[in-house]
Amino acid sequence: PTLENLDAPLERYLKEYTDETVGKNIWDMTYYNGNLYIGWGDYGDNLGAKLGGMPLLRYHDLTNSWRLATILDDEEIARFFQYDDKLYIPGTDPIKRVGSIYVGDDKGAWNILSTYDGGIHVFDMLVQDDMMYIGYGHGGEKAIIRYTTDQITFNEIEFRYDGEPVMAGRCYNIFELDGDVYATLTVHSDKYDGVYKLDKTNMVLNFVGKGIKGLAKSGSNIFDCEFQGNYVYANKTLNYTKTPGDENNWTTADAVKGTVTCAKVIDGSLYVTAYTEAGNKYKNTIYKTDDLKNFEALYSLEYDAFVRSFCY
Repeated sequence: PTLENLDAPLERYLKEYTDETVGKNIWDMTYYNGNLYIGWGDYGDNLGAKLGGMPLLRYHDLTNSWRLATILDDEEIARFFQYDDKLYIPGTDPIKRVGSIYVGDDKGAWNILSTYDGGIHVFDMLVQDDMMYIGYGHGGEKAIIRYTTDQITFNEIEFRYDGEPVMAGRCYNIFELDGDVYATLTVHSDKYDGVYKLDKTNMVLNFVGKGIKGLAKSGSNIFDCEFQGNYVYANKTLNYTKTPGDENNWTTADAVKGTVTCAKVIDGSLYVTAYTEAGNKYKNTIYKTDDLKNFEALYSLEYDAFVRSFCY
């Protein structure tokens, strides 16, 4: 295959910030309504505030040109989700309205869901059976996620350890496995950090274990997904399990060589990107598997940067 550089015009916005390196990473991308949307920014360095808002850029495939979709009131665009024919972007670090999710439709209109005025960061979201779950990093008294069925009323779900509420922390991952909903929590405590499972009868998240090392502290730019009854977690290595809380019951896919950056399910197959250093360049390889045992290296490409994300 040939590699075409679409030359995203990030430098146009960074003329006064030539030392910005983290913010130029393409954290995620998605194809929606004839456009390729890219996520970039740096909420650690408050890039969005410096720019007066985070430019959401889209590549229009009919005109082969980059366009500005909108300016988001945020420091970083980290993740994209598509649901009910709309594009959802969690507010990683809103400049003004905390607890925000940005929602765009196929006509180019953008709205803000204000989900929780105590949610400084929105790191992840999950939709299951028309129920939307939202994970936060916040400074309240106890750790929570929220859920909504109408995107108007947002109800609270507590994290609990041995039946007691847990102090506030960061929920980087909300995921579904075999019909159940799980969430990770980090409060920087060896005791409470780990994986929690939703009790749908009582609507509380109960601690079920620590999971693989680093899972609870993974951050906003780590990819995970469900594949064939396994929870798949891509963070430097590709790991999977049927019991996310069990720290001793994870498998590493050694057939994937290099540093793993992304894993996504497309048309029933799992695709994985990984890179190795090749001199002053990076060798990026895309793998495909249908069984988590046999991985086919579809193709490799050498470039002066490594792949962080992909879409179809």
